[in-house]
Amino acid sequence: MKISFINFKDGKTKNEYPQLGLLYLCAIAQAEGYDIDYLDAGAVNESVDNIIKQVVDFKPNVCGFSLYTSGLNEHYEFIRTVKSKLKGCFIVAGGPHASALPRQTMEECSEIDFLVAGEGEDTMRDLLTHIKAGAVPDVAGIYYRMEDKIIGTSFSQLIKDIDTLPMPAIEVVFKKGYRYRNRRMEIGNRVAPIITSRGCPWNCSFCYKGTFGTSYRRRSPQNVIKEIIHLKEHYKINDIQFIDDLFAVNKNWLRSFCDELKNNRLKISWKCLGRVDTLDDGVMAMMKSHGCYGIEFGVESGDDEVLKDINKKITLQEVRTAFKQARENGLMTSAYFIYGNRLDTYATILKTMNFAKEIKADFCGFAILLPFPGTNVYEMLDENQKKNWSLFGGYYSYKSQISICSLEPQELRYYGKISPTEYYGRISYLFNNIIFSRHHILIKKNQLLFFIFHFVKKIYYIFKGISMVNRESNYK
Repeated sequence: MKISFINFKDGKTKNEYPQLGLLYLCAIAQAEGYDIDYLDAGAVNESVDNIIKQVVDFKPNVCGFSLYTSGLNEHYEFIRTVKSKLKGCFIVAGGPHASALPRQTMEECSEIDFLVAGEGEDTMRDLLTHIKAGAVPDVAGIYYRMEDKIIGTSFSQLIKDIDTLPMPAIEVVFKKGYRYRNRRMEIGNRVAPIITSRGCPWNCSFCYKGTFGTSYRRRSPQNVIKEIIHLKEHYKINDIQFIDDLFAVNKNWLRSFCDELKNNRLKISWKCLGRVDTLDDGVMAMMKSHGCYGIEFGVESGDDEVLKDINKKITLQEVRTAFKQARENGLMTSAYFIYGNRLDTYATILKTMNFAKEIKADFCGFAILLPFPGTNVYEMLDENQKKNWSLFGGYYSYKSQISICSLEPQELRYYGKISPTEYYGRISYLFNNIIFSRHHILIKKNQLLFFIFHFVKKIYYIFKGISMVNRESNYK
């Protein structure tokens, strides 16, 4: 049986990394003896027609997709076209959007034959067995069609020991020669992502937990080291991006991980995500001495009341401390902010920008809140908005047409677009973050490019009268 796993993306912007969720499923399918193909449309600049042709030429018996709310209508259309050209091919959908709204997803796209809700590896293995046998799928965690009805089975159990999972099939990425977008925040020339944990016990209002749940599960340091060695020896990877949201949260795990790096004499650069309230100066120094060169933090807002309302469970003082300690240890820092939280106003947007400047983050991302299905903020939408997927743009594409705060969607988009220039185009950024920083020379070079680009852009904005402090600007 031939199975095609497709990471669909409609647009010209490349993905930053391979889609690890689908690569884990590729590994599962390969272990079962199936002939698999992986097509990442986010790694190539090709037309949708050409991507469809590649799918059709492989002649799969099953096509697997991961669905996201942003760009959902285009994804549905892609699925419909593939289904019309591959008679008898089963379409299997999973991912965060499908898990959040399984029955509605099946109703909206009748071409989807099976839907996997939640964690997919065990469920997909069992589902493929039933598809191959031509049997009615007696599998937990799926939805399927029987005559004119959509049947949902019992919930699937989370995988308790994620060390039992195979390594994601990264070889299919290198086999295809896929190249991903350089975010200019890495120091290696051969970069690979790794995820070391699943589940999150925190309950931020904007975050969806339906795929991996709230039960925090961690791979052992030895298991992670095994994957790093594999990537380094087989694919000459020299930079690891740990992409799980809660990598740097457990000090004991981090110490064990650093010990394993030392015991295996592994010299590799790496960057991770963390929470500002779980690290201290000593742990950051240890991470730095074992190859870590950067930490990314979700700060979300520069207003304490907004942070409380979104249930972030951090304070601005904790943010200040974490960024100060990271700088003192020579670690590159990234801060991610969200405009459009429920209590956001024009004043809180300005506070957030001023706070970003205060903590002197090396890189900043200013996203627009997207109330994804399954989140607390999604329930704040009216019924028409909840079903109109064309309103949901990407985080940083600034195409969202939804607002749950006092600002209009077009006003949020306006501030989102000009914030990078407001932040990077400052002389103080040149001195504080580049000239007097202790970063790797490649990071400094990339920061300098950011500064030059946005400094020129800021002069243009001044000439045009565009400014964050000028609310009367023609943002419409």
